[in-house]
Order: sequence, then structure tokens, then C-alpha cells
Amino acid sequence: MKHSLLQFLCCPRCRSSLEPLAQESKRVEILEGELACTACRARYPVVRGIPRFVGSQNYARSFGLQWNRFKRTQLDKFSGFDFSRRRFFQTTGWPEDLSCQLVLDAGCGSGRFTDVALRSGAEVIAVDLSYAVEANAENNGCERLHIIQADLVRLPLRNEIFDRAYCLGVLQHTPDPGASFAALVPLLKAGADLAIDVYAADSSRSLNFEERVSEYLRRHTVRIPPEKLMRWIVRWVPLLLPIKRFLRHCLPLGRKVNMIIPIKYGWNRDVKMPYRQILEWSILETFDNYASSITQPQTLEDVESWFARAGLAGVRVKLGPNGINGRGIKAL
Repeated sequence: MKHSLLQFLCCPRCRSSLEPLAQESKRVEILEGELACTACRARYPVVRGIPRFVGSQNYARSFGLQWNRFKRTQLDKFSGFDFSRRRFFQTTGWPEDLSCQLVLDAGCGSGRFTDVALRSGAEVIAVDLSYAVEANAENNGCERLHIIQADLVRLPLRNEIFDRAYCLGVLQHTPDPGASFAALVPLLKAGADLAIDVYAADSSRSLNFEERVSEYLRRHTVRIPPEKLMRWIVRWVPLLLPIKRFLRHCLPLGRKVNMIIPIKYGWNRDVKMPYRQILEWSILETFDNYASSITQPQTLEDVESWFARAGLAGVRVKLGPNGINGRGIKAL
């Protein structure tokens, strides 16, 4: 961690300042050591240059495995596509120049959106509950990036420091999505933007066959250790994907028949993606679907209520390509 991060940090227990007790450091970075609270004396380790405010075993364990195994899959600079960039700016509605702005990436994973924010000129503090933070550090390490392993509902960050914050594809995987959203608001400066997206709950239709099978299997797969489940999925998806593709594209009723194969098909009809990447996305998305211990889609009314309770202005909540998009501004 960079010494400059200390100005933004505080103890998540008592909100007091932290001081470094470094065991190994460079001129501008602490590589290994501890951070100590100046009031309650709580201590937090710094491991491989990342301050850790949570233990290694938590409900996001599968995401740590997922994003370290597929650390480059979704990053535009490695994939050759602009999926992450398009989603970032379509969801946030922000300008493409974020120079001289401090931005919070809440639930950063391996850093697909961290990369977009950094390339737009922002200084980014990226937070994740899982050890996916290590993949983000490897993918995006630069002088404008600070990475923290912490819980969204107990962030070790001072209030009113951020010019903008985003949380994309994360809130539905937390125990209390509304509480996780609310915890972000005090961190924003007056007039700062907050943007989110979450899975949408659609009560207006019944689940199709593939979704029913997926839901049934999830009841069992979430109990399997993530490492074991990953081995199974890595073994079976390469065998089943060609069959699913053939059914979907080569038979008259294939779009319905292919639902009997309960894996995710990581194909994007808008681009010509090499089979190697389709397979990689399929393994990633299949594991994501079957390993996530918490998945709570939200309704438009749910998300609107979060923004209303937070007292945000200029609120826009609507359905989008990835579920529900929400944007608001902290009142002056």
C-alpha cells in the first residue's frame, strides 16, 4: 500500500486514524506489516502490499477463487473487446475524463472496471471482500490505484472523501444489499455521484426450463467447496459447450433444446469472439452462477427505495442490459 493511502483510511471499528507499523517498506509503499488504530489499538495486517480488514474465510470466498483463476478474462486491455468500458459508461453516465477525481470501486473483483476508471484519469480506491484484490493489483497496479480488502458495510474509509463511487454487479451478492448500498453514501462528498447496477427480479414471468434446472442445481452446488466445484466445471464445460452450441445454432428448435444443458454460454452475438474466449467466459459464468452462496435479485421498487432513504438527488433508476441501473447525486 502507498503511504498516501493513509490520509483516506480510518479504523472500521471506531473511525479513528491508523498508523503504520511496517516490517517491510519502500520509500512510497508498505509491502508487509500492520496498521494500528491510534485510539482502540486494533491492528490490521498489510499482506503483499494490500491492507486487510477482513479474514480470509468469508461468504465471498468463491469470488476470490474465481477472479484469481480468471483474472484477465473480463478486462478490456487483455480481451481485445470493450465490454467493460461500454458497461461502465452506460451505467454511470459519467464523462470519459475523470482526471483529478477520487473514485471508489466498491466490489472491484479482478479490476475490470478499475481498469476503465484508471484509463479515464481517475485516482481509484478499489475495495473487495475477497482475495480477488490480489488479481486487481496484478492487473492494474499503478501510482493512481489503492487497493483494500474490506467489507462494504464496514469500510475503513473516511467520510466525504470521494468525488464519485460505483458498485457494479456486486450488491446482489451481499447479505443485505440495501445496507451495503447505504454504507457507501457517507463516503461521498456533497455533489458526488453514485452509480450501481444489480440483478433484476422479474416476478412477471415464470422461470424457463434452463433457469429451473439452474436453480435446482444451485441448492446443492453452493454447498460444495469452491475449489472442488471449480475442478468439476473446468472438466465438464469444455465437453458440454460444443453440444450446447450445436443445439443452439444448428437445429430448428435448438434455442429451446439447448436448455437441457445447464451451463452458461459465454457468447456475445455483437462480436466475433474466438472459441477459446467463448469457452473461458462460459467456464467463468458457469462457476459464477453455481458457486455464489448469496444471489438476491432486486426490483425497481427496492432500488428506488435505497436512493430515496439515502436522500440522493437527480435519481435515475431503470432497467438496463445487466439488470437494474441506478444513479444519484449526494445532496449539497
